[in-house]
Amino acid sequence: RTVRLSHEVLSKALRDGVKLGAVMRNPIDRLLEIPKTTTSTGKAFSKGQLEEILFSIDDEWSPLFIVSAFTGLRRGEVLGLTWECVDLNKGTVSVKKSRIHLKDVGDTWGEQLKTKASSATIPLNKMALDALKKQKLNQAKNRLMLGRAWKDTVGAVFTNECGEIYQLA
Repeated sequence: RTVRLSHEVLSKALRDGVKLGAVMRNPIDRLLEIPKTTTSTGKAFSKGQLEEILFSIDDEWSPLFIVSAFTGLRRGEVLGLTWECVDLNKGTVSVKKSRIHLKDVGDTWGEQLKTKASSATIPLNKMALDALKKQKLNQAKNRLMLGRAWKDTVGAVFTNECGEIYQLA
């Protein structure tokens, strides 16, 4: 794709050069073949393969991986989920904001999503719903154990055992 795009840009520039009299002729016109664009399709895991992989993970990261896998949320969107975005009774998550990484600032909350289509309410399958319930329970246990040492103040869904929000970078 890059070769083809470079070919198109260079060809256009040289055509313009010919029109302006800066170049006698466009040497690109003598090429017999324009580079072909090749496409490749990735192979996705089947639902069964994905479930098998996710069932094999049983640590603090598993809820994050499970929700990411079954919702299709981008990294910043899944890390931007707060408990107010999650409806455990209806089995849905609403994407309202995301986490972004700014070079000189670090991670921060972005009020704007990447696209308008990103703002959505997504139904959860049983595995993702169970993972969120487990995450909420683990957070509650950790919050009780740590008391004032608990770090999270925004209600983030995905935190470590101290309540620190996972970082993007």
